[in-house]
Amino acid sequence: MEAQLATEDEPYFTGIWYNGEIGEFEKYRLWDGEIQILSPDESIVLDTVEYLETGNLIKVKEQAVSNPVKFYQNIVYDLIASIDQEITYMTYQDEISFRYVREHTKIVEAEE
Repeated sequence: MEAQLATEDEPYFTGIWYNGEIGEFEKYRLWDGEIQILSPDESIVLDTVEYLETGNLIKVKEQAVSNPVKFYQNIVYDLIASIDQEITYMTYQDEISFRYVREHTKIVEAEE
């Protein structure tokens, strides 16, 4: 995929992305016209680039970041429903987002 230039009004470049080239999640933000790659805790700018090469990047869905428990529940419910219909399919973006939630959220069973 061709490199895309960032603009101030383009939120496409911000957020959590899975970098398939290195097999890790990265956080990006637009700052003063450049794209910054942040450390996982957002305390350090690891790199700054003028454009984002999106060929090996898959964006983590916003709900997986903002409400991981709800995202996890939705995916599980969808998979259970698809089993009843003998269809077990998940989009690659859902799979990446689900992987992000599993790696970054501790899910425990509620006590009754």
